[in-house]
Amino acid sequence: MIPLIYKNMCPNCGGDITSERLAKGLVCQKCLPQEVEPSKQCEVVHGEFEKVCTLWSEAKEFEEFFGQRVGFRPRELQLSWAKRFFLGRSFALLAPTGIGKTTFGLTLASFIRPKKSYLIFPTTLLAKEAASRLQQMGQEPLLYESSLSKRAKEEVKAKIEAGDFEILITTTSFLYRNFEIIPKDFELIFVDDVDSILKSAKNIDKVLMVAGFSQEDIQKALEFIDYKRRIAQRGRFDPEEYEKRRQEIEKIATKPHAKVIVSSATANPRSRRVHLFRELLGFEVSRPKITIRNIEDLYEEPKELDTTSIERIKELGKGGLVFLPGNETKERLEEYLAYLRSNGIEAIDYEELKVKEEEFRSGKVQVVVGFASYRNPLARGIDMPDTIRYALFVGVPKMEFSLDISKHVSLYYFLLALLPALEGEEAKKVREWVEYLAKVAFIPQERLQERAKERIEAIYEELQSMLTPEMIQKINDNPDVSLKKEDTFKVVTADVTGYIQASGRTSRLYVGGLTKGLAYLLVDDPKAFHSLQKKVRWFSDEIEFKRADEVDLRAILAQIDEDRRKLKLALTGELEGMQDLFTTTLVIVESPNKARTIANFYGRPIMRELGGVRVYEVAKEGRILSIAASKGHVYDLNKEEGFHGVLADEKFVEIFEPIDESKAKIAQAIRELDLEITQIFLASDPDVEGEKISYDLWLNSMPFNSSIKRAEFHE
Repeated sequence: MIPLIYKNMCPNCGGDITSERLAKGLVCQKCLPQEVEPSKQCEVVHGEFEKVCTLWSEAKEFEEFFGQRVGFRPRELQLSWAKRFFLGRSFALLAPTGIGKTTFGLTLASFIRPKKSYLIFPTTLLAKEAASRLQQMGQEPLLYESSLSKRAKEEVKAKIEAGDFEILITTTSFLYRNFEIIPKDFELIFVDDVDSILKSAKNIDKVLMVAGFSQEDIQKALEFIDYKRRIAQRGRFDPEEYEKRRQEIEKIATKPHAKVIVSSATANPRSRRVHLFRELLGFEVSRPKITIRNIEDLYEEPKELDTTSIERIKELGKGGLVFLPGNETKERLEEYLAYLRSNGIEAIDYEELKVKEEEFRSGKVQVVVGFASYRNPLARGIDMPDTIRYALFVGVPKMEFSLDISKHVSLYYFLLALLPALEGEEAKKVREWVEYLAKVAFIPQERLQERAKERIEAIYEELQSMLTPEMIQKINDNPDVSLKKEDTFKVVTADVTGYIQASGRTSRLYVGGLTKGLAYLLVDDPKAFHSLQKKVRWFSDEIEFKRADEVDLRAILAQIDEDRRKLKLALTGELEGMQDLFTTTLVIVESPNKARTIANFYGRPIMRELGGVRVYEVAKEGRILSIAASKGHVYDLNKEEGFHGVLADEKFVEIFEPIDESKAKIAQAIRELDLEITQIFLASDPDVEGEKISYDLWLNSMPFNSSIKRAEFHE
């Protein structure tokens, strides 16, 4: 090995260290006079490296705790999330449906007791299910239920205000209505469904304030967001002013606060307030593209929808979730339930499931009926992987948007849904309206300026004039959108999020892999089905709808049942062998543009920032990739020592140091990323410069993670 000295690079004291020590994964000779095995140095080293040792110890304890409470060891991805939390970070969970995000949140809240946790769920049913699962883990969370008696609700509220709990569970609506009584001293805030938070700008503010930020902090961050937007529009800025503002927000972001963990979004976040997560917590909330799925997507075009659904339920058997389109009514659901029962099928609705869960598990209740909408708890959060075998969609999942001038946000969504069916001048005009409404859609009606109200009314009137019978026919000729005129205009289109969420209930991750699932769609609207087929590509290129009469349904059901058999063995600890579908991998390239480009090769990434390094996360082919850039060389020859940084004694020894303070921060950020993941790929350019960059980064990372490989990207 070439003898080198790296200044300020010892992981323990921050002093000088040789390349030989770094290559062995050890701290410097001053901190560790006698070499030991890297795994043993935690027993003898005292200093900054003790924090790394503590992290490894906490991760091991969490792994054992998880196994005891859940019945099997955490997935590699779940363990990576735990390490991020122990490192003091907030983040969004990048994972497909079924990976165990909620299980992770519940177990982490149990693990960190007596420190306080706040778990936020979109519905009461999901909140109750979470509380039940925590009780099975031996915990006693404080759950607020709207169905409690008035006296019981007041008692729970009193406990919340007094902080008399370790784990608090409420719905998003409770947070919105009772923010003032919720303590602000949490260690963990876990948001199971970030979409329910993003619906209201006030909810975003309330989550951040519960986490420990003030209204003034939030306002300053919003001003910085607006300032950066103006810079982007003008194309010029004052570097000194920008840096001053940036440092102010950075200082606010470092204030003591709860770690906030949220699920990644399934809808496109639109409010500018969503950027508060990036500025104050260091991560973006966005809708990623995740391709892993083990579900057969079948379809049939029946003549009689309800009659065929009876036949299919009898053919598919027990363990079914039956979904009506999300734009149907509760009355339609009740009528359909009565129809199922009159035809000899034991069925309950989603609200009865909590009471009759055991009957569903045993097969006495064959199916549970709900709506194919992300708002419905049956589609969103039911987790019975050993019981649920299939999802039957009685009609294509649909969304319906009404044209309502009294609710300007509905006008915005109406136009968004209508836009794909337009072309030419009409499309251009509607696009301009959408761009304007995007700026005001989420401002409450009472806070709109008079000029904005006038503009919205003008758009509404002009749209009414545009929707002539000829234009309506033209729109309805489009294969993706239907426009109906009843009391008002309504746009109907496929609800892809509802389909993805609902079908995802049928396939879950367990120690043996990803269970097989079945989504069986009875098509009632060819246009909506055409739209759904296009929209599922937003989530995965691998979803392919197959005609039910062209597949071997018995073979699919046999695989489904075999996976449930294995899963039941896994839950009792009797299944041999363990499969992990995701390896966590860090890829380091030279330029930020290349990091972003590579991430987009593999899908739609989510982004977070760490020490000035932008990290793109994307899931692809068994890996969760974290892609970051070193921004070129990190180390250069020292200018002061030796002869231009070279000591000439018995041997020539070069002395390297971080190029500047920003590069020192990048080196430290990469070390922190190393601690989260299992494997590192150094993918600097395939030239001499690239080799030097990778060599430096290899030495930089070795004490933190020794699983490092060289990779090259060729254009």
